[in-house]
Amino acid sequence: MRYRRAMARKPHEPAEDVGSERHTLALPHLFDSLRRAGDHRVLDLGPAAGTNLETFSQLGCRLHVADLYRGLAGSGATPADDAGRWHDTFAALLPSPGAGEPFDAILAWDLLDYLGRRQRKALMDLVLPLCRPGALFFCMVSIRAAIPARPLAYRIVAPDRLMAGGDPDPVRPGPKLHQPDLLRAMPGFRVFKSFLLRHGVQEYLLVSDTLDESETA
Repeated sequence: MRYRRAMARKPHEPAEDVGSERHTLALPHLFDSLRRAGDHRVLDLGPAAGTNLETFSQLGCRLHVADLYRGLAGSGATPADDAGRWHDTFAALLPSPGAGEPFDAILAWDLLDYLGRRQRKALMDLVLPLCRPGALFFCMVSIRAAIPARPLAYRIVAPDRLMAGGDPDPVRPGPKLHQPDLLRAMPGFRVFKSFLLRHGVQEYLLVSDTLDESETA
């Protein structure tokens, strides 16, 4: 899969926070929501990680891993493909809406930073039908000028801490997605929580619009 050209890091460019623990403020809210009742289903759009599986298992959740970025890299799809091709590509990588019960939470990690506007819209058109009313959607978008050329792999090491793994070099220009950009790609969702973190990441926890307000109290 072809993406925008990677670039060498400029001498003044701060190194990406890779291989060290980083705080998360949004995930504890997601965990609290999942603790309210057992037998939840969670869809992880990132790569498999044993600690993540263990974390959600302890919450009584069944974790389904899609590893979407790796699947896209082997699909032959390109950013120039039309919306129909992207819809078919994502549909082949995601669970079918009729394959099981709806999901209560989606973990997108930093994936949206690596998709174009057309790709984000195609993905979310397929993700929403997979969600139970009131499902939560967790994602992180970078506000830095440069991001690693490929998404990082995130492991949950504590309810409020993550370990980011991957190669910070080379880097590519960061899209700097703003909240309106995100919501345009995600009809059917609204922002529940948003946090700006010190390492240059904006965390979002979005919720499907059909959620009863009393459930977030």
